[in-house]
Amino acid sequence: MNTLVICPPENIAPAAFAAAVVTAAQVYGGRITLLSCGEVTHSWSGVQQLQKVDFEPHHGPEALVPLLLDLLPHYQHILAPHGAWTRALLARVAARCGTALVTGVTGLTSATVSRSCYAGAVVETLDTSAYAGSLLLTVVPSAFTPAATQPLGPIERLAYNPRPLGHVVEVAAAPSGTRPSLATAKVVVSGGRGVGSAAQFALVEQLADALGGAVGASRAAVDAGFCPNDYQVGQTGATVAPQLYVAVGISGAVQHLAGMKGSKIVVAINQDPQAPIHQHADFSLVADLFKVVPQWLEKLQQQKGQ
Repeated sequence: MNTLVICPPENIAPAAFAAAVVTAAQVYGGRITLLSCGEVTHSWSGVQQLQKVDFEPHHGPEALVPLLLDLLPHYQHILAPHGAWTRALLARVAARCGTALVTGVTGLTSATVSRSCYAGAVVETLDTSAYAGSLLLTVVPSAFTPAATQPLGPIERLAYNPRPLGHVVEVAAAPSGTRPSLATAKVVVSGGRGVGSAAQFALVEQLADALGGAVGASRAAVDAGFCPNDYQVGQTGATVAPQLYVAVGISGAVQHLAGMKGSKIVVAINQDPQAPIHQHADFSLVADLFKVVPQWLEKLQQQKGQ
């Protein structure tokens, strides 16, 4: 039983995501090969073979399809961290060879695959025991504990002849900041429509900075123009799994809950006692956020001054 784990480029998904996929892959037993799309900087317990391709991110996932089609006959399972880039890659492979693809996997056994449906309201379990072809899976990293690191071994460089669909017009550095990445932050503070305006959304950002966390938002806040699109957490935004998730002025629509349900501790601040977010919070404050958040910031400032 051979399993291939794809480690996307670092600018697409952090290496910690691949570590969680390695844990998932160990369910199948057998030999695990890690294919790194770029420099190999990590290896994890359970990986027996390391491979790499000199992938340029601007080529797009479609450039890797011919390589994966060549590798497919050698593997019973191909796993990758769940995300738009890996879904685009494996969907193309599945379509070309007629094999099965399951996305958003949150649970695995040697004979079944589980995933959330309808924004997390239903868990679907698929029986894969009778499937004879190669099975392609995108795995939700927050659903599995990352595997422990191990020393790097010999690395095999695979031949790679990309056929990009376009050409590079410009390469520009992304704006740098002091906040952690939303995908990997241990603390996330998100604001919703209840914040009221783009000017008042600064209160959410101040709390995130005081806690050393990343800034998130509900789709309602993004659509209202309170903050940039890349702040969005939810079914059509980022999926996060921090140690602490603070929901400020967020009602708790199922689409938003789907993106933050992996959070270890959830704190909700909403003055509506009927808001669904309270049912999913470990700590709820039914209070005016414009009173509570400044008080919290004041306490944090006092602690730093001690």
